[in-house]
Amino acid sequence: RVEFGGERVQGRGGRAESGRAWMASNTSVNTEGSRLPLAYASAAYLGVVGVAYLFKKLLPAPARPPPAAAASVRDRLTCLLDRPRVPPAPIVLPTPSVDGLDVQGLRVEHISIAVEAREFCPLLLVRTAESASMPLHPVFVLHGTNGSKLEMLQKGFLQRFARRGFVAVGVDSRHMGERVAPAQRPGAAYWDACLAAWRPRTRG
Repeated sequence: RVEFGGERVQGRGGRAESGRAWMASNTSVNTEGSRLPLAYASAAYLGVVGVAYLFKKLLPAPARPPPAAAASVRDRLTCLLDRPRVPPAPIVLPTPSVDGLDVQGLRVEHISIAVEAREFCPLLLVRTAESASMPLHPVFVLHGTNGSKLEMLQKGFLQRFARRGFVAVGVDSRHMGERVAPAQRPGAAYWDACLAAWRPRTRG
């Protein structure tokens, strides 16, 4: 018999005990019977949670179609990057000097293509000699500010990708490399173009 006030309860053997004594005598922990199964259950639970977390992290997320907002941003960005397209009209140029460079077993080509009306972009193409007539995947190797495609050849970046089975494409960015007049000081055309593009925005 239990009184909710906790004052008197029916204890073992029918004798009356205080509520506190009854709780102490009836909730003693059997270390061999109760605590160990509880520990096993806790460990199993944590193990299941851990495995589920790992699966969530390792398994690829299901593919989802891009939301309308993302598609709209992508379309606007594409419009900003779009330029009038012209036929490439490739022109073969003299191959630059490769004396002292690691080009053993490689073929180096120097060409120029039209990228816009009255705007041409010179390229260096590097591939293995045995793959000269084979279609290969291109890897575009870009230089830093005031650099050039020839610098990428001199430092061995183009050769590295060519020997891995790609056609390495060295590109001269606008206002750099061969796309500036030889008489101009390094970087002058680039910074002049940056200022010319920035000033109209500040006037508005």
